[in-house]
Amino acid sequence: MSDHGDDLKNKTAALLKSIETGDPEAGAAINAESYTQHNLGVADGVAGFGEALAALPEGSARVNTVRVLRDGDFVVAHTDYDFFGPKIGFDIFRLEDGLIVEHWDVMESIAPAEEHKHSNGKFGAMATLSGVE
Repeated sequence: MSDHGDDLKNKTAALLKSIETGDPEAGAAINAESYTQHNLGVADGVAGFGEALAALPEGSARVNTVRVLRDGDFVVAHTDYDFFGPKIGFDIFRLEDGLIVEHWDVMESIAPAEEHKHSNGKFGAMATLSGVE
């Protein structure tokens, strides 16, 4: 994979981590002129992303991106989240000219361990995270 591809993956991982850290520089990965959000609870544009972050109580979010995959102009992140309860997420980003212009996500709340029907975990053998498996 090219350095450019790694840069795109790193930008998206940093943007997700900014949910936890509040790093304003990570928002520079979003195209300020055109950002379409497909999460129905978040408004379009950089302002919509900022409003979503502002809704989180300070210090309440945890974000650990386990893997990031790239396919052309799309970057997919598989992430362990904890905001308003533990979740596993898949985020899909579409990029143009190195900037994020579109975002989709799918979140699954993590059931209590006693309700798990197997011990395979949510990330497989390649990544074991405390509290998730």
